[in-house]
Amino acid sequence: MGLYDNTFYSVAARNALCHGDRDAWIDEVNGSRVGFRGYFQQTGSLAGGLREAGVRKGDRIGILGKNRFEYFLLFGAAAALGAVVVPINWRLSGDEIAFNLNDGGCSILFLDREFMPVVGDIRGRLDTVKLYFGLDGGDGDGLRDVRSLLVDDDRPFEPVDVAMNDDFVIIHTA
Repeated sequence: MGLYDNTFYSVAARNALCHGDRDAWIDEVNGSRVGFRGYFQQTGSLAGGLREAGVRKGDRIGILGKNRFEYFLLFGAAAALGAVVVPINWRLSGDEIAFNLNDGGCSILFLDREFMPVVGDIRGRLDTVKLYFGLDGGDGDGLRDVRSLLVDDDRPFEPVDVAMNDDFVIIHTA
C-alpha cells in the first residue's frame, strides 16, 4: 500500500486513533451514540463474524435497508474483508431488487425486517443469495440478527490486504 492509498477501513482505523471516543454516530431516534473507537472495534467484530460465515475478499454483500448504524457498520466490515457492498434501493420493485442482487452476485443479504415480505416473494429467484440477516433483528424464519455475527474477542481484527483500487461498492443506477 502506497503512502496515499487509503481505504475505508484504514480511514476508520486512523479516525479511531485520532478521535477516540468522540461521536462518530448519533442516532436521533433512540439517542444512542458510538465513538470512532467503538465504531472501529465493532467493525472488526462484525468483520470477524462475516469471515467465520464464509465471506472472503471479493464476495458481494447485498444491503436492503434504510439509514441505520448497522448499515454503516457493514461498510466498515466489508472494507476490512475486501468484500464488495451492493446497496439496494428500498424503493425498487421486487423484480428490480431481484435483478440487482443477482446481477451483483450477492452471496449474503442484510435487510430491514420491513422488507421481508418483498424478499419473501422473490426469494426463489435469488440465485446467489445463501444467507439472510436482519439489520434490525431476526425473525426465526431464516432471517438471523446481524448482531449474531459480532465476534466477542479481545484480539484486534486482522484485515486482508486491500488496495485503494480494489472493488468496494457496486451501485446500480436507473
